[in-house]
Amino acid sequence: MGTFVKALRRLLPRRQKRFWRYVSPQRHGAGALVLALLLLLFYGYWYLTNDRRIRREAQKYLSDLTGAKVKIDSARFSLFGGIRLGGVKVFVPGEDPQHPFFRAGSVLLRHRPWGLLTTGKVQPTDILCDDTAVRIAIDTRDEAGSTGRLLVESRRRGFTGAELEANLPLIRVRNCRLDIAYVGPDAREVELNLDIALVPDPAGKYVIRYEEPRARQGGAIRGEVLVDLQTGQFSYEGQWALRPGLLPEKYDQWLKRYRVAGTVRLPKQPATTVAGRGIVAELVDFALRLPPAEGGLELTGVNGQIEFQEGKVILRRIAGKIPQAGDAQFTMSGEYAGYKPDSPFLISLSVTDMELPRAENASGAMAEALTRLHKDYQPRGKVNFEGQFARLSDGSQRFRGAVRPAGMTVTYRHFPYRLENLTGEIAFSSDGTLRPDLSATRGDTKLRIRGEMPFSYGGPSDLTVEVVNGRFDDDLRDALPKEYRDTWDLVNPTGRANVHVRVVKKDADSPEQATVTLVLDGRAGCRYADFPYPVENVSGEIRITDRTVDFESVRGGRGTMKCRLDGQIVDAGLATQDTRLRIRAWKLPFDKALAGALGKEGRAAFESLHATGQADYLDARVTYTEEKGTDYAVNVTLAEADDVRLKMDALPLALSGVAGELTVDPQRVIVKRLTARRGETPLTLSGLVDGLGGETMGLDLSVRATGLAVDDELRAALPAPVRREWDTFSPGGTADVDLTLRYNLPRADDLDYTLTVNAHDMQVRYRDFPYTFRHLRGRMIASPGQLRLEDLHAAEGKMRAVLDGTVRTDDETETARLRVRADNVPIDAELLGALPEELAPLVQRIRAGGTCSLDLKELEVVRPVGAAATQPAETQPATDTAPATAPRPGGAWSLDGSVAFREAVIDFGLGAETLTGVVKGVGGRTAKGVSLDAHVAIDRLQVGKREITDLTGTLLKHPSGSLIVLKDLSAGAHGGKVTGRAEFRLTDPLEYGLSLTVASADLGELFNAGVTDPKKRADVKGALDGTLQLKGTAGKSATRQAVGVLRISRGKLYKLPILLGFLHVMYLSVPGDSAFTDGFISYHLRDDVLMFREIHLTGSALSIVGSGSMDMKTEKLRLNFLTGPPGKMPRLDQIADEFLTGLAREIVEIRVTGTLSKPQTRTVSLRGFDEAIRRLLSPPPPEP
Repeated sequence: MGTFVKALRRLLPRRQKRFWRYVSPQRHGAGALVLALLLLLFYGYWYLTNDRRIRREAQKYLSDLTGAKVKIDSARFSLFGGIRLGGVKVFVPGEDPQHPFFRAGSVLLRHRPWGLLTTGKVQPTDILCDDTAVRIAIDTRDEAGSTGRLLVESRRRGFTGAELEANLPLIRVRNCRLDIAYVGPDAREVELNLDIALVPDPAGKYVIRYEEPRARQGGAIRGEVLVDLQTGQFSYEGQWALRPGLLPEKYDQWLKRYRVAGTVRLPKQPATTVAGRGIVAELVDFALRLPPAEGGLELTGVNGQIEFQEGKVILRRIAGKIPQAGDAQFTMSGEYAGYKPDSPFLISLSVTDMELPRAENASGAMAEALTRLHKDYQPRGKVNFEGQFARLSDGSQRFRGAVRPAGMTVTYRHFPYRLENLTGEIAFSSDGTLRPDLSATRGDTKLRIRGEMPFSYGGPSDLTVEVVNGRFDDDLRDALPKEYRDTWDLVNPTGRANVHVRVVKKDADSPEQATVTLVLDGRAGCRYADFPYPVENVSGEIRITDRTVDFESVRGGRGTMKCRLDGQIVDAGLATQDTRLRIRAWKLPFDKALAGALGKEGRAAFESLHATGQADYLDARVTYTEEKGTDYAVNVTLAEADDVRLKMDALPLALSGVAGELTVDPQRVIVKRLTARRGETPLTLSGLVDGLGGETMGLDLSVRATGLAVDDELRAALPAPVRREWDTFSPGGTADVDLTLRYNLPRADDLDYTLTVNAHDMQVRYRDFPYTFRHLRGRMIASPGQLRLEDLHAAEGKMRAVLDGTVRTDDETETARLRVRADNVPIDAELLGALPEELAPLVQRIRAGGTCSLDLKELEVVRPVGAAATQPAETQPATDTAPATAPRPGGAWSLDGSVAFREAVIDFGLGAETLTGVVKGVGGRTAKGVSLDAHVAIDRLQVGKREITDLTGTLLKHPSGSLIVLKDLSAGAHGGKVTGRAEFRLTDPLEYGLSLTVASADLGELFNAGVTDPKKRADVKGALDGTLQLKGTAGKSATRQAVGVLRISRGKLYKLPILLGFLHVMYLSVPGDSAFTDGFISYHLRDDVLMFREIHLTGSALSIVGSGSMDMKTEKLRLNFLTGPPGKMPRLDQIADEFLTGLAREIVEIRVTGTLSKPQTRTVSLRGFDEAIRRLLSPPPPEP
């Protein structure tokens, strides 16, 4: 129920509440009064603090404070933040209104707010100015400035005593640009950047404190100025950063003269000047630059005291650093009698640990002195310096002092040799003279320089340089005067020695004269330019005076070599130089150093010897004049114990153990009977080599040797004409050699020689018949245009040969006439390769094996000289199937003689054939080609086990053709006779043809050829007659074509012989087991198919007729036979159906298949004679 009532109430309308509070009339009136008071208060506050009134009150306050006219662009009041003024300007009365005394972009007046609200006046407690510019105008006539006048004006307006302390505010000026303007006769302005604070003083003065940032140290320079508000004068103290124009003109001129910059401490100065005393400035780490008349050096880090008095400046204990001199420490004192640039002065200067500044960093007398010092000494390092400099009233200058090196490195102009650790002094004075007295070292070399020399060039001088333990190097060479460098370059000393040098110049018109003495004590070496052989451990003395060099018993060595030098060089380095030297050496090695010492021509002479080892003694005389140039003569003595080896270009044989004498000069080498060895072969050599270094080299040599190796090196040692004859036979092996050679003497291209070779164990290979004859003994003599072979005997195994003849050469042709006799010469690839190239197709069918004998009564070869090879002819290499052949010669040849063969092997593709016999006749080659005309007598020609004997014929070849014909062929063959003809066409490959007739050959011998065992002999007999026509290409069986007819009579045989060449026979099995007594076989061969057109055999038990074919490659057979009673079967061309019908019951058809070695025979049914006859008349080809 209660819940229902609550829900009903929520649905019923309700009474709304009031939104404002009830206020009584009394309270409403009190509120209105309070509102009026607040509005009045707000108005009063606004009135007192609005920007216009505040600007006016601030402007009035500042005007009253400064006594100057003040303008303010804007003002803004803040109860607690102060009064912010903008665009404040203060103008000093009586000064240019265009230049306000004070200008600030922003001024903050911190004040007493209640004072403003109660009195209506601005009462600042302190003033803060930003972005400020202050211009102080100073009248140089009374030294009163804008600041003083301002303060005096403020005093005039009523600020006195306690009022100052009570009313003057604290003023702070941040980032103030202070412009100091001097007005009057020397008007100028200077600008400073300062932070300034003005603090009131109860004594009626303002204390102005300032601070300027110091850029170098990052700090500030501080000081204060005490301004008397009563008089406007001021005094000052503190540290100042000097600025041009900051001081009065008479002081500022002096500062400008020295370009003073830095910090100056000013002791407290009185407000008025004390008579007789000027401004005293204490320099604190400041920089200045001396005037040109005083040296023009820059000084930094300077400390000391300067007093500016009327008419003079006094310097007291000025000390600092000189950057141009390596921050050297200096002290200076003195006095300037005035402020003008030409005022007299007297300055004393002392510098320690100074690096001499460059002249361009100084001026005046100091620059002149520095110029001379740098030019004459090129100093590096520290020096101490003392000097006095003065300018007199007449303007003249005086100076004196000394430079004392402290371990410097210098290079003296008159002796530009870099010196280290230099000590001593160089005194100078205004009389224009330098007086050095110096000691120095260079490594372990010690030097001393003494003498006098002028400031300026051209005056008299006298200097002495003593070098102890000096090193001969490029620096020392460059230190010498030019004429002595020329002498140095002639001698090229190295190592160490003592040197004395004196340079004298008598007067301005006289040249400098120097005398150099080299005192050598075994630690030096030298190399004379015109004979630049390096010599070490030199002792003695070399004097150089006025371009004259004297060598007196100068001794030295190099390794085990010892030498001595004597002589003189006059006018060294000039065109008139005259050299006379003698050089003697013992145990002188032949090396690159000696080659380099001999000059261009001499080096060519020496290098042409390719000498190693050492000379036992050498005596060389070297001269030089402008007219003749360099000349020398070198006598060399060689000893066998010194292992001297030579390989002269003129005769490039490697010689060892050389002993004897040589003389070498720029043009020739004279050989005075040298003994030497080539390998283990002793030889002697004498003569000369002339024209070295020129275009043509002449020879006159004699060489004798026993058991000398005849090889390519010996060949290369011979002149080209001799090599050409040498190459005709390409000799090798060992021999006794005697050579006399004269070449290009007395005229170019003259040649005379004799080369005698007594063969011991040599080999030769004639170029046009390149077969090597070995183990040769005999003699070969070569001379211009002729080579003679005298009784040369060769032997190798069972082979023996003898060669005789001559080879003559003129400008156009080379003609060889030789005789060759040889027995038991193996037929091998080398021999076959020596045969003429035109016979190559035939020669390639000859196989290695067997021997031959030659008897060439005359062999003549004529060729153009240009066709003669300069090297032995190369042969085409042999292969397993083809022998090598010689290249085609360049000329004609002819021969007359015989060649006998034993067991020679030839193969035309039907099988190897071995023959023994003789070919005798003539042959040759002309421009048309090769010709042959010879009689052939073959004792035996064997094919397998069968042989032909007593074969004769005539072998012919026409020069213009390629056909070789063996005609009138006749031979015996197994009891019968073979006649006919053979042809060979020299093509590649070889083509051949045969036409043979065989008569009455014994079949028993044919079948049993080579069978010696009676038990193995076949029971065969009878006679064989027939003909064979055969042609083909060697090595290509498919090209064979043959037609043959064979007849057998009075026989007893079981197989048929088939003839396919010179006794190339195959045996064909036929049906039946009984023997046949007569037969006829007709066949032909083409494309590797052997067709049997007719086989007709008759025996005591059987007769057969048949035909067929055989594949020559596979030997497969396909034969058909008809067999019948003995003597009943007709020939194939007589067979008829009617005839066979009468024998029908006795005829059998047999077919033979299989292969030649395994025939298969079978009997087939005879169904009809027509078909059987057709098969016989048209035999089918063999089965594939």
